[in-house]
Amino acid sequence: MKAVVKTRPEPGNVEYIEMPEPQAAPGQVVIEIRNAGVCGTDIHIFKSEYVIKPPVILGHEVCGTIVETGAGVTRWKVGDRVTVNPSAGRLCGKCRYCQIGAPFMCIDRAAVGSGMNGGFAKYLNVRQEIVLPLPESLDFETGALCEPFACAVQAVLELTTIRPGEVVAVSGPGPIGLMCAMLAKAYGARVVLLGTSKDAGRMELSKTLGIDVTVNV
Repeated sequence: MKAVVKTRPEPGNVEYIEMPEPQAAPGQVVIEIRNAGVCGTDIHIFKSEYVIKPPVILGHEVCGTIVETGAGVTRWKVGDRVTVNPSAGRLCGKCRYCQIGAPFMCIDRAAVGSGMNGGFAKYLNVRQEIVLPLPESLDFETGALCEPFACAVQAVLELTTIRPGEVVAVSGPGPIGLMCAMLAKAYGARVVLLGTSKDAGRMELSKTLGIDVTVNV
């Protein structure tokens, strides 16, 4: 299969090359990728500003359909529409952090698309525990936004308390910033979005999303 691969650790060295099709090992599923988003992390990897061990297939904002299940897979079946939690691609499962429910601190953690092969390819194989169902109400293009939207949900709804009528300032109108602003609005806040002259297009877009005030800092 063709895949987008970081082939060497130096800046650049991202190629569209032939790679072996993955197989479903025990406990794994193979997903046929339908859509994948380009994250800022992918840009950092391209510039060699993010530590990885090439060669590795990039891409972690993904969704698709399961086409193969390995031995012992009980949660999923062929044909299921799914996305993945890429941050927990591989964990030791034994360290203190894994045991207390903080797996992202696992010293042996490998993320999909950087520490292990990702979804800028036709197929992706991952362990069944990081697979999540994609509702029928979401098309695949929207489904590729599940992972970045989850980042915004954690920031705005889990790590913060927002009450109706409060004023919330969001610094930066990038994709994550716009998602955070929309979530804050959904919770009844008055949102002030901060950006620069380079963000003019995104600042204008934010007005169509119901953002109350935009400020060019």
